[in-house]
Amino acid sequence: MKIWGYIIAVTLLVGAFLAGRWTKYCPHSIVEIRDTVTVRDTVTERVPVPQYVTIHRVDTCWLDAITDAVRIPVAVPIERKVFETTDYRAVVEGYHPELISMDIYRQTQFVTTTTPPVKPKRWGIGVQVGYGYMPTINKAVPYIGIGLQYDLLTF
Repeated sequence: MKIWGYIIAVTLLVGAFLAGRWTKYCPHSIVEIRDTVTVRDTVTERVPVPQYVTIHRVDTCWLDAITDAVRIPVAVPIERKVFETTDYRAVVEGYHPELISMDIYRQTQFVTTTTPPVKPKRWGIGVQVGYGYMPTINKAVPYIGIGLQYDLLTF
């Protein structure tokens, strides 16, 4: 009969251990809320007007005369024009215009990740060791068993 008591005690301890592992808080159940805000407006613009116009240099171009085989020199001012909006800045230059530089201002995307706070579980089933009051013999005796518990401290 004494061996059966040990077998039952070990079985109860193993069962309490497995029940504790089964009711343990699982970090995979964290709910994550992700909010992505992308702002992009469609703006229709007219042909841009240059903001700044400067004469960068003067080139000499040779034009053919209609009647003769003589070539006539012509001074052509080469202008540099800057086009600016809130989305880009372009610099164009030349007699045959060419793009010198272009700065594009990209849109910005804000991603906010919010994880709600998780309250720890306080109630559970677990192994208890301590003293318990037995009303049949009217005194406190050592106690080992399984019971319902409320956790005051978690470590």
